[in-house]
Amino acid sequence: MRKDIIVLVANSNDNILLLRRQATKRFEAGKWELSASLAQENNKPLEQQAKDNLMFDVGLHGTLLRKGREYSITIQEEDWTIHPFLFSCPQSVAAIRKTDHSECKWIPLSDLEKYPLVEGLKKNLVCVGLLK
Repeated sequence: MRKDIIVLVANSNDNILLLRRQATKRFEAGKWELSASLAQENNKPLEQQAKDNLMFDVGLHGTLLRKGREYSITIQEEDWTIHPFLFSCPQSVAAIRKTDHSECKWIPLSDLEKYPLVEGLKKNLVCVGLLK
């Protein structure tokens, strides 16, 4: 069975959106991440699922700038394919689901080092062309 994760990089005014994981999360609690969700097993293309998830997960509308290079990882002995997408979002007010995240912030890429990040976050930024 194919297991896919869609990762959304939301960009507004040269800032990216980070979400802080709830302290009650089992893995990487309290760390900052990009919006991510499981791809659905339906006939909808991943690009459309990513756009839908942008609105559902963080309440943003955006224009897809590019689909990043996909890559594979292993999580708890299961293989996953990561599909990063870069969106330009004209608005900067994001909504979060409090069950998953405690807060969100738009930050410049130059401030990434100031935050404890989930493993692999920077790889997604490389894959969509925001970092080298």
